[in-house]
Amino acid sequence: MIKMLDIYPRLLSPYRLGSLYLRNRTVFPGITSNFSGERGEVTDQLIGFLRRRAEGGIGLIFVESVFVDWSGKGTPRELGIHEDSLIPGLKRLTDSVHEAGARIMPQLIHCGRQMTSAFSKMPLLAPSAIPDPIVGEMPKEMTIHEIEYMIEQFAQAARRAKEAGFDGVEIQAGHGYLISQFLSPYSNKRTDEYGGSLENRGRFLRKVIKRTREITGNDFPIVCRINAEEYVEEGIHLPEAIKVARMIEEWGVDAIDVSVSVKESYHYLSVTTGEPVANQAHFAEEIKKNISIPVITAGRILTPEIAEEILEKEKADLVAIGRASIADPDFVRKTEQNQTEQLIPCIGCNACNARSHRPQTICLVNSGVGREHLLKQLDVSPMKVGVIGSSLAGLEAAKIAAEQGHYVRILEPTDHLGGLFGQIRSRIPGQKELGKAVEYYERNLKELGVEITFHASVSQSDVADYKFDLLYVSLAGNHKPINDKVNTLYAINVLKGASLEESSYTVIGNGILAAETALYVASQDKEVTLVYDHPNIVHDAHPTIRYYTHSRLEKAGVVLQHIEKIQKDTVSLYPNVIQTNGFSEESLKNMYQGLSGHVIFLGDSYEASDLAERVWKAGDLAIGEGVYS
Repeated sequence: MIKMLDIYPRLLSPYRLGSLYLRNRTVFPGITSNFSGERGEVTDQLIGFLRRRAEGGIGLIFVESVFVDWSGKGTPRELGIHEDSLIPGLKRLTDSVHEAGARIMPQLIHCGRQMTSAFSKMPLLAPSAIPDPIVGEMPKEMTIHEIEYMIEQFAQAARRAKEAGFDGVEIQAGHGYLISQFLSPYSNKRTDEYGGSLENRGRFLRKVIKRTREITGNDFPIVCRINAEEYVEEGIHLPEAIKVARMIEEWGVDAIDVSVSVKESYHYLSVTTGEPVANQAHFAEEIKKNISIPVITAGRILTPEIAEEILEKEKADLVAIGRASIADPDFVRKTEQNQTEQLIPCIGCNACNARSHRPQTICLVNSGVGREHLLKQLDVSPMKVGVIGSSLAGLEAAKIAAEQGHYVRILEPTDHLGGLFGQIRSRIPGQKELGKAVEYYERNLKELGVEITFHASVSQSDVADYKFDLLYVSLAGNHKPINDKVNTLYAINVLKGASLEESSYTVIGNGILAAETALYVASQDKEVTLVYDHPNIVHDAHPTIRYYTHSRLEKAGVVLQHIEKIQKDTVSLYPNVIQTNGFSEESLKNMYQGLSGHVIFLGDSYEASDLAERVWKAGDLAIGEGVYS
């Protein structure tokens, strides 16, 4: 029998971080979930989410962005550690994660100017009265008294963490939050002892570390997260980041967690589908060459092979596996058990990040995210379940139903699975990776015994003949073109492979579908003009998707033409037009309503966050919601 420790000897080997023993070298980073209460309290939802990653084998969990003072609260349901009344709830969290075998630390944070006062109902605080370019709200320059108060707040938060059973703390000194704002000349224009030289800009962090160590002792590990590159003018770049790392080591921290970016350059932090994997590891490598304490790296570490290579080449000592562990909480366990082909793939769609300021994080390939505390094997009689169409939401519904012991049949009217997103969008240059989700479902559904009929008739009468107890409808619906009176090509038909015989085309429309249609046509050696009327051509996608789509349009030579308003007659004003089109699901609802005891409309979507909402709905069966009486 092959021992996975022989294949992944570094990734799966135990590791000592300061006084702390870790069962392997994997880390779950502090990714915002918004699973806490409105007052910052621990919830069963948060416990379930993090415990599930611990059960899946992760070695060390950093709990997302835990605010140390109410003035630094950055999201509506961010976890807090700012007062002693929260300690019992935090103890419930640490006990649960420890029971599942992982270590756990809170990531202590104050958001500074990188937030809105709407969350805290207090003035924004920052080293200088300079608004963040993205937030746009003017912060208050902190007084010396306020700085000293906040240093104590960080230290007292660490004291609460120790009392609550955490194994250490991570101080968030990166990503453009308050401590990072002090460190960086991009945001710190002070002329007193907290501004100017690197020594002065680092004074706030040095005092936080010193006071934290005084309160918690030498046997309580302190990790510090820093930026190796901020990607902004006047920001911190690698040479200065190396100096910061050396200073932090001298100040007595146990490890450095290397990352990149501020809010203005967030797209470099959470890169998307089609962008390089392990995109931050080279920064960690340079930091590691200059210090002797452990270094952690993150950034699109999607497979155990990528993680092992980072460790083998000594680019880092530990690897943070974030979005990949959201997609599959058993990332480590499957690696240990030689089941890597069964990993649920993270496809870099960033639907999880698109939810970070909404009630909860969700995932495009895992409907269980955020309701781990509710999932269970229901004791119900097997049902006959039908799924019409095979959008990712439909595939997830089929998977969940089969796992619950029901008989499942997918009726797919075409010759392929995946719908708009999984099959059509994966044809776009740079988006091939999206097809991995469909490949995963194909393997998984086959193992679960799901029947799949291609070229299936999905007429009312034929569907009615199956006599399904539960019917999911996951078709895209009818096309809604800009103008159906003019003979043009439609975007979806083009992406399906319609013949492109002209040397140039005009794509008319807004959003990710219009932009990626233009990219696809350009990839066929055609000249392309994209006509749109929205202030931002990719307005319906996550900011990181927007950034990389814009970049790809520029590289492809697509001409962007903004007009005041797209109207029906606009379509007739340009040559060789390709219209983008939406989809109406109303006709589907009328068509299939009443053909089963329960009919659930999931539909399909070309855009990740919208489709993720549908995947979430597909997971309702796993908790018995909306179906069982």
